Amino acid sequence: MSTDTDQKNIEQHITHLQEHLNTIEQHFDKVLTENKRLRGIVRLAESELRKRRDRTEALEQELKMYQESDTSQQTVDTTEEHHDNTAS
Repeated sequence: MSTDTDQKNIEQHITHLQEHLNTIEQHFDKVLTENKRLRGIVRLAESELRKRRDRTEALEQELKMYQESDTSQQTVDTTEEHHDNTAS
C-alpha cells in the first residue's frame, strides 16, 4: 500500500508542478507581449526624437544665418555712418 500511496503523491506533485509550469508560461507570454509593445513605443519615441532634433538643428542653422546676416548688415550700416561722418 505504501507504494500506491507514494505513486499517488508523486502523480499529484507532478500535476501540481505542471499547473505551476503552465502559469509560468502564461506569465512569460504576457511579458514577451508587453516587451514587444514597449519596443514599438520606444521605436516611435526615438523616431519622434530624431525628427525634433533635426528640426532643432535646422532652426538653429537658420537662426545663425539670420544673426550673421544681421551682423554683416550692422557692419555695413556702421561703415556707411562712419563714411558719412567723415565726409561732412
